[in-house]
Amino acid sequence: MTTPTAMIPWDFDFFYLNGSEWTLLPSGSKAIECHVKINSENIRIAFPTNASETELATLNPNKFIRVGKNMLQNIPSVNVKYTAFEDNNPMKPAALELISVSHLDHIAQHSILRIVYSPETAEQWKKAIPSHQLGLPVVLNNYLCVVNSAEYGQGWPQIQQHVQEFNAEGMASTNICEMSYKPRMGLLKSGPRSIFTGYPNAKAEHSRRITLSTGMLDTKGYNIKIDDRAGDLITGDSPISKKR
Repeated sequence: MTTPTAMIPWDFDFFYLNGSEWTLLPSGSKAIECHVKINSENIRIAFPTNASETELATLNPNKFIRVGKNMLQNIPSVNVKYTAFEDNNPMKPAALELISVSHLDHIAQHSILRIVYSPETAEQWKKAIPSHQLGLPVVLNNYLCVVNSAEYGQGWPQIQQHVQEFNAEGMASTNICEMSYKPRMGLLKSGPRSIFTGYPNAKAEHSRRITLSTGMLDTKGYNIKIDDRAGDLITGDSPISKKR
């Protein structure tokens, strides 16, 4: 069953950072807390006018706002993207597909403008305006669908108990939803690369392998075996061992 409940990707980094800000984050950066606050703005209902054929238009329909939290955890449901609509009823979806990370790419593109700034793409980013940096609205076109299958029994789940309903009249600039989350493992970037070299050398191709000699250790010295760049084994003694 399709619903008009739009998915808000508040658990993705592009919801808070643009491309430049994310690039400037050091290795090992992690998110401490995610916080989102949603306000209702003026709700409008549009209908065509000045057409050759007109139908009855209602100027004062009831307008409601429904807010649901943790819907995927509370009811059998999935997030989808509607890919086609009925010809005579554009508000009724005719086809859909399960949402994936690639489906959120359009939000990232419009929100932070993830485009490489190079001469080859100069004309592209000049014509595109990043919503994140200018405070422009971004269309949310991924929605919640309720699943009904034999695994969950017959009938539909009780959706109404998991949503809040507001009368949209007079709700302009009013907070309707606020959520916070502190991740236990909120890594944004991988940690610094650990390259074992044996020497303070940051290049992986110059890595060395150092092993202590086997057998009973000499308390007054030690022997080391080192593989050089060509893979040849070099054996050396400590200064104490040489004195002996």
